[in-house]
Amino acid sequence: MSAIQNPKSLMETTFKIIIDNVDRYGENLETKLAPQPRQMVLEELLKRFHQADRVNIADKAWLAFPSLLSHKTKFIDTRALQFLFGRKKNVTNQRFGSEFPLSEYLQHFAMRAPNLQELKIDHVHRRKGLLGREEITSLSHLQNLSRLFIIHSIVLHSELKEIVKHCRGLQDIEVVELELDGEEKKIDFFDDGFLYHEIRFGTLDISIKLDKDLSKPERHLEGPGPHYHLVSHPMSVENLELLETQPHATELTVKIFSLA
Repeated sequence: MSAIQNPKSLMETTFKIIIDNVDRYGENLETKLAPQPRQMVLEELLKRFHQADRVNIADKAWLAFPSLLSHKTKFIDTRALQFLFGRKKNVTNQRFGSEFPLSEYLQHFAMRAPNLQELKIDHVHRRKGLLGREEITSLSHLQNLSRLFIIHSIVLHSELKEIVKHCRGLQDIEVVELELDGEEKKIDFFDDGFLYHEIRFGTLDISIKLDKDLSKPERHLEGPGPHYHLVSHPMSVENLELLETQPHATELTVKIFSLA
């Protein structure tokens, strides 16, 4: 038997065949491929999305996605998954954002990707939609999550507190559209272990950044924290009312825009 002359080329060819036909393998991907090769296939699929090489992604690739998850999966950006889902023949570009089953995918993450560390939820085609109860519950099951970024979806303050309570490993959080609920209508993460807080409010949606790392080079902070940086874009006195609920603030930036 002759030796394989170019094993690297053979491996690359094999992976290309799998990726180009990933929708045909179904659960065989999970039973026939070890976690590391499955992760390589998943990364290549997502790379094609980010490189705009979307023509070379199988129409039903979204069906294979759950079987590609493993303990090797550390990062997920849901925007790419929305695109994979949108390639269904019966889902138009206008509808696939609203029909994308985010809750179902979050459940897959919790069950199949136990070591997921970084999650970006970018529900760009469902602007101003409120994260549902099932989605919040699924997020709370991601026990090893360390970084969470949510954009284009509204998150209630009380439910973000719930996520923080259950995902004790979270080090870095950013929510671009935070909605205050409850009677007091205040933001309170003072006792949750975060050393850096940035809250933006005023004419735009309230956004919040929470971080347990004070060593980032763009920050010039004195003392061990916690540090509360409030950034306001007020158009009227009413836009400053949030200040009354933030007694722990250590820094305030007010940006005034002239209409003249």
